[in-house]
Order: sequence, then structure tokens, then C-alpha cells
Amino acid sequence: MIICTHINREFLFFKVNEDEIKTPPETPTPIRICDVCPSVVLKAQSECPKCLPGQLSDGKSCIPKNNCTCINDDIKYPVGASFLLKDCKKCTCTEGGVQKCEDFECKRCKNPNEYGVRIDGCNCICKPCPPGSRICPSSGVCVSEEKWCDGTIDCSDDEINCLPPCA
Repeated sequence: MIICTHINREFLFFKVNEDEIKTPPETPTPIRICDVCPSVVLKAQSECPKCLPGQLSDGKSCIPKNNCTCINDDIKYPVGASFLLKDCKKCTCTEGGVQKCEDFECKRCKNPNEYGVRIDGCNCICKPCPPGSRICPSSGVCVSEEKWCDGTIDCSDDEINCLPPCA
């Protein structure tokens, strides 16, 4: 008897005896039938062609692994394309169809005394730093006045042109 499972977007089949079904083997030997691009999710094994070594299935045919695209919400993105996820993460499709994502950050504000604040979804507004803090020009982050010139680098600008401590 053959048992099928789906692990890491690959269909794996295991040969087992009837009595092993009640107690499956601890380390079955998988028989790979189908390798798919990282973003591809197949509904059935029948959707997957048998590909040559170095090729993966894009869900329809076999292609070189480097040609895999990224798929998100049923939209295909070619290698090099950038796109935004629902959680506002900015992703880039890299070689082999692998998504590289980074957390969403608000853009720099035009006013150098303001910083970007995320308000809803992927929208930002610019606000001045709260009282008792000042903007770090290089990073756009607000730093407490108490931490400015205190001998500890809180941003790349806060320990520049500081007076020496009193002895």
C-alpha cells in the first residue's frame, strides 16, 4: 500500500505494509514524485508533471528552477518584482521563486523634524516627536532628550558634537 503526504510543497509517497498502517514506521523512505516551485500549491498529485533533475513544476509544466516565479493571492510575480503583502510587508521575488520580505516602514517625512507613524493598513502620517525628545536626522527615529549626548549611542547622530562631561 502507498501512503501520500505533502511536506514543504512536495508530494511524498511511502510504501508500507497493511499492518504498518496501524503503527506507521518511524522513518519511512520517501519516494519523490513531484517537486514544485516554492510558491506553488497543488490541489492534487495529478496536477504535477514528472520533471527532469534541475527542473520544478510551476503547477502546469516543468521549468528550470531559476525560472520559478513567486505567487501570492493568485498573482504571479516574476523574479525581481516587488509587491506588498496584506500585512504590509514589502517582498521581492528572488531567483528560484523565493519571496524575501521585510517589515513595512513609513517613508521619511519631508519635514526633517517629523517622523512617519503607521495609522491604518499601509498608510502613514508625519508627526513631530513627542515633547522631551528630538528627531535623529539619520534614522528619522525620536530619541529622548535625556539620552541625547549621554555617552551611549542611541542613533548615529546623538553623540556627535557633544560637550565633554563635567568633572
